[in-house]
Formats: sequence, C-alpha cells, structure tokens
Amino acid sequence: MTPERWTWLLNFTGFQLGWFACVLGGAWGLGTTGALVGLLLALLHLAATPHRRPEVILLFAAGLMGAAFDTSLIFSGAAKFSDGGLGSHIAPEWMIVLWMLFAATLNVSLSWLKARIWVAVLAGAISGPLAYLAGERLGAMIVVDRNLMLVWLVVGWGIAVPALASLSNRLCGFGNPALYAPSMCHWP
Repeated sequence: MTPERWTWLLNFTGFQLGWFACVLGGAWGLGTTGALVGLLLALLHLAATPHRRPEVILLFAAGLMGAAFDTSLIFSGAAKFSDGGLGSHIAPEWMIVLWMLFAATLNVSLSWLKARIWVAVLAGAISGPLAYLAGERLGAMIVVDRNLMLVWLVVGWGIAVPALASLSNRLCGFGNPALYAPSMCHWP
C-alpha cells in the first residue's frame, strides 16, 4: 500500500473513531471525554501533516463555524444537545470537535469534494442531516422541531461543506500538490 493510501485510510478511520467517541460521549454524559478523544485524533492528524500551520487554521476555522452553526440550531429552537459541558445554550465541546475532525478529512479522505462544488453542496445537504439524525438515534441530541431542524441542517450543511472545502484549498496543510500528493490538494 502506498504512503498516500495509508494516509487516506488513517484519516478516514480516525474521523469515524472520533465521530463515535464524540457522539457516544455526548449521549452517555461523557461529552468532555469524547471531545478529548476527538482532540487527540485531531492532534494525530496534525502530526502527520507536512505543513501544520495552514491545517491548524483550517481546523480552528471549522471549529468556530461549527460552534456558531450548532449554537444557532439551539437558539432556533430546533434541537438541544445532550451533555453540553459548556452550557445548554451553546454548542457542546464534543460537537465543536466534530466539526474540526470533519475539516481534517477535507485535504485527505474527502479531498475529492474540493474539485466538485455541486457535489460538495449535495454531500453536505444529505450527509449533514443524516449524521445529526444518527446522533439523535444514539441519544446525543433531542430534536425539538424536526421540520425546522431538517431545513436548518440541509441549508446549513449545504453551505458549510463547500465553504470549508474551498477554505481547505487555500489552507492545504498537505502542501503544494506538485511536490507532495497531487490528489490531496486541488489548487485553483
């Protein structure tokens, strides 16, 4: 297996592990523990990144975007999150870390999204709501108004995924595609 393929596999697996750690942590009253596991996985991702500064900026920007988005989901009255260690009126830490972990996939296992803006819109509009609904099924959140939440998630994630994919093009911690891994970064 090539080093690029290993990087892809580890990135994909790390995101899946992080998703379950954060969501189940939130569901089981261990949100901070789940967030710490997710942060550890994010740090492992950064350790494997040839150019850390741009990747750190990308992950931080995604965390801020996620904090704002999920807090607005709470304020809209659409949903509540379980185990919000930061308070019941703002996005819990484990959700913020999930956004960071998602961003960590954009230059590696989901790098193919960056060259296909409409696919990124559709992927976000479909997979975002499905992930939240899966989190609800596992007990990590409570849906207060299902219709409002679904509209909020379809529109929000339909915008967030291409926006983060575009940002990841500019902040590609995997460097110049001509020098490192052509499939990882798609520079305009």
